[in-house]
Amino acid sequence: MSDLRLTLRSGSTTLDLVLDPGQAHRIGRRTDHTICIAEDAAISRDHAELRWQARSVIKGGSTTVGSLGFWTIRDLGSRHGTRLNGLRIPSNRVVPIADGDLVLVGESELRCGPKSVTGRSIAQTLETGHETVVAPSIERVSPAQHRLALLVTLSERLHGAENENDLAELLAQAVIEGAGLPNAAVLQPPDEEGNVEILAERGAITDGGRPRLSRSLLRRAAAGELVVSAGGGSLGGGSGGPITPGGQSLIDLRIAEAVGAPIEFGGRVHSVLYADRRDQTPATSGTETAEFLGALAKIGGVALAGIRRLELERRYRDIEADLAIAAAAQQFLLREVDQVDEGVRIQGRSRPGRVVGGDFFRVMRRGPNVWRIVLGDVSGKGVGAAVLMSALHGYVGGEMRRVDRLDELAASMAEFVEAHRHGHTFVTVWLADLDLGSNSIRYVDAGHGHAMLWTPGGEATPLVEGGGPPFGVMPGAEYEIAEVPWPEGSRMIVVSDGLIEQTSAQGREEFGRSRLAAWLASESATEVGTIFEAVAAHAGSDELADDATAVLVSR
Repeated sequence: MSDLRLTLRSGSTTLDLVLDPGQAHRIGRRTDHTICIAEDAAISRDHAELRWQARSVIKGGSTTVGSLGFWTIRDLGSRHGTRLNGLRIPSNRVVPIADGDLVLVGESELRCGPKSVTGRSIAQTLETGHETVVAPSIERVSPAQHRLALLVTLSERLHGAENENDLAELLAQAVIEGAGLPNAAVLQPPDEEGNVEILAERGAITDGGRPRLSRSLLRRAAAGELVVSAGGGSLGGGSGGPITPGGQSLIDLRIAEAVGAPIEFGGRVHSVLYADRRDQTPATSGTETAEFLGALAKIGGVALAGIRRLELERRYRDIEADLAIAAAAQQFLLREVDQVDEGVRIQGRSRPGRVVGGDFFRVMRRGPNVWRIVLGDVSGKGVGAAVLMSALHGYVGGEMRRVDRLDELAASMAEFVEAHRHGHTFVTVWLADLDLGSNSIRYVDAGHGHAMLWTPGGEATPLVEGGGPPFGVMPGAEYEIAEVPWPEGSRMIVVSDGLIEQTSAQGREEFGRSRLAAWLASESATEVGTIFEAVAAHAGSDELADDATAVLVSR
């Protein structure tokens, strides 16, 4: 499993964060969120959620030999939305993220991964004084006629790029072909120390590793301006009047002429298209060169949007295919149960949520008067949880018949989970033997806490005595059996946390145990389907946020 490294920029604040994959991390204005951005009014109280998505690898039957995974982001129905690499992601849709991605929440940005990318060049810019002037806007000045055909050709080439690295290389080459300047680069905007990441370069940009770039030009281009610098005089007029050329500093750098154009995407400057001439190379027309680079940068921004859109669509397809396979397997294993025997009716049902999880249950007749029930929930979501659930579901089927005592069954399941879990995964489980001979329920609660018993004339009470920790939390833990009377006419239910923790349509209020207790004491509690109807009514939607499972026993 991998920590997620983020750089948060919100207003004047810059923070480096490291997120633990063992839990979900929410972004919003609430102070209890992992990433609280209270000063940004465009951020909702509950804006988005970051979560590690595990992928388990199983070989040789049921042996887990490794685990992989990826981080995901989900917009929580925020007012202004969440953008990934400039594209707005649908509300409540899980989307994978990777190093280098830029997440926009409100007016704040989160860049995923370390500050620099291994394998790319990093150069230190140099401050060159007051040499920059803003070139005329390309919207007001038509590009030179002889370059128009070249721009069309280059546009076709750029839109054919398959990825961002290829696009950067094509842009740098296009500058060499059409701008008349011998040195070109695509650069990330400079950071606070003046470091820039070189995405692609042609010519003598770094001159054998020595940095020779204008910090002030790059900063203004990164702010969205089309900028020209000259060592011997001004090439254009800004709105503020004549500009005094910073000739000495440019001469020191041996840069005779430089141009910077912003490559914009999603309302932000993604990178800077840079070109210059040095030493005694022939001069160009500064205005025409700026026009050409500005147009090329705009084409590059459009091509980048296309690449990002295709990448996002591919991520959607990949994760949805994985989840569809996991969901199909889960539903195959968790087929509905509705059986009546000896005056006892047992109903079991599982309903998938928006993201496949790790719910499972088993029901087995162990003798003439004893029924055994196991219901569990693997922590986490997605394929990793579903794989462990499937393996544990199969293992429990054999152990339920072989092992007599519930505490021994719990210890055996805990040992299996410890051997096959990945990362910080754990499993909460509730196990019970329902015995007509002794009119009692013997049970073990392994950190689950979502079982209740209702008896005629009384109230629903929780069955949470005894037990022990969730499986995978404390290796070698011992488990204690609790026992309660099971009178005729009673009803018992055990559910997963997807039912208990489902929030309302209006806010953060969970369905909760009190509503479950009220339902169990009501006349509706003869059919397990009615508890799902009650939770859906609370949520205001038939689509629940998490897997929901319930086993109802009526006598």
